Amino acid sequence: MRILHGLCGIALFLAVVAGDSLPAEDKVTFLRGAAARQVWEKPLQPRIEGISLRETLSTLCDNRKLAWMLDRRIDPDQLVSYTESAAPLSEIVASLVEPLHAQAILLGDTIIVGPTESMQWLRTLAEIQRVDLQRSGLSAPRISQLSRPVTWRWEEASEPRKILSAEVRRLSLEVQELDKVPHDLWGSGSLVGLTPGEALTVIAWQYDQRLHWGPKGAASLVPIELPIEVSRVLPNFSADRVAVAEEFPDLKLEPQGKSVTARGRVEEIEALEHWLKGTTTDRSKKKPTRNDWRARKFTLKLENAPLVDVLDLLKKQGLPLEWDAAALTDAGIDLKQKVSLQRVDASADTLIDDLCRQAGLKSQADATRVVISR
Repeated sequence: MRILHGLCGIALFLAVVAGDSLPAEDKVTFLRGAAARQVWEKPLQPRIEGISLRETLSTLCDNRKLAWMLDRRIDPDQLVSYTESAAPLSEIVASLVEPLHAQAILLGDTIIVGPTESMQWLRTLAEIQRVDLQRSGLSAPRISQLSRPVTWRWEEASEPRKILSAEVRRLSLEVQELDKVPHDLWGSGSLVGLTPGEALTVIAWQYDQRLHWGPKGAASLVPIELPIEVSRVLPNFSADRVAVAEEFPDLKLEPQGKSVTARGRVEEIEALEHWLKGTTTDRSKKKPTRNDWRARKFTLKLENAPLVDVLDLLKKQGLPLEWDAAALTDAGIDLKQKVSLQRVDASADTLIDDLCRQAGLKSQADATRVVISR
């Protein structure tokens, strides 16, 4: 049973904006709306060297009054580093978590860090539950109540199932299949600026479930079945559909007179809307590639660290290292031997050469990987 530090659990400290409030001594002022987005995109130049992901996110976000959540599937104790030039906080966090096969988004007013493969569906899942709620047959005042942003706070070692149960009771809801969320323990954290449905979606998503609103507001957790999609009508559509199909191959376009219905992930539909207007979104920003490691600079100060730990650390920092532990051991390499790396703004090749020289190893690199051998 793993305690996830940095967001992720949810305690029975729940408060609704414009509704119930936290006790005065427990209030924390988080940035919201445009202010949160402005800080998320504000450039800074931190120097982070071999610090745990949890501590790094806490330092970067807590000090700037940004709420954040670390997905339960991401190890919070993995070490991260950043020694590059100034960049927006959003790009710095993306650079930190990309080697961990993770991604960060701003949902509501909360930075959420989760596995890349799963993260691509989160905003679409949140939109699906929103549409379901609007079609549920609940009264307009009830839908309005369930559409207000909430602030959730939770203590260390909280159980997500108990959190879901407490929130459901507080909102006078009946949600079936809550037992699909297994017993687990999460660390302390916050969710800010999400609706109850979005917050419940974020929790369920981490267990491969989603929130579904049925007729008359009957809600339940159901398995996520991929791929998922939402639809949006684009009126007065005059763009070249062949060009659109080439630029957005994952979208489905259904002509309806002068309009087109686009079906796909929320991010892709938004990117199409901006593309039609001649603007861009995060989708068009340069994504990190596996070749970027050759252009990066690294600062490491390791003294008498076990070889295998250094290899693991370098791999987590984005170096595409590959090695066969059994083969190295059979060849007489002690993976627990102590090595030291004292480098400032060193290239990847310099680090690898230095490490191999100390440990009696060889390296062979191509565009996508570095193979370590005897």
